Parts: sequence; C-alpha cells; structure tokens
Amino acid sequence: MSTSRKSRTLGFQVIQDDFILQILETIITNLPQPLHLVLITREDPSLSLARLRANNQLTEIRSADLRFSGPNASHFLNEVMDCKGPIFSTSHKWTLSDS
Repeated sequence: MSTSRKSRTLGFQVIQDDFILQILETIITNLPQPLHLVLITREDPSLSLARLRANNQLTEIRSADLRFSGPNASHFLNEVMDCKGPIFSTSHKWTLSDS
C-alpha cells in the first residue's frame, strides 16, 4: 500500500503571529557573543532590524548579491567547472555554446 505525502516547504515569511515575532526579536536583540543567528527568508521579515543595521550587526545577502556577472559566470564555468568554449547570454540566462 502506497501513501502519498505532500511535502511543503515553509519559510520564515509565513510567521505572522505577533507573539512569536516579539519573542524572536527579543532573542535577536539579546544574542550573547559569540552566538550568531542565520535567518533565511524570501521576504523582509516582520522584525525591527534598523538598530542592528545601524550598529553594523546585521549582514543581509540579497538576490542581487548572489547573481553572476558575465565575467564571473565565464570564470566559474571555464575555470571551476572546466567547461571550455565561448559563453553567451540570452536575457540573463547564461549558456555554454557548442563551439
């Protein structure tokens, strides 16, 4: 007998409960050294992070930070992945040509 279970990935952005957000904000603002918290979300969290930004205690990595430029993509494909040949872009989708 086969049972089908749907897998659903939820991110931090689905948390809307004010009590949970308040507890998390208290934890974040009172983290002891050397403890670090990594929060991954697809949207800006419903937390007050301005003080952490102002005190340079927050590192944000946005999608633009993760994008390859043309030279970066070329270096990665040619040097790291050992794919030789010219590379071209069609509407920002990098591909390796057949030559």
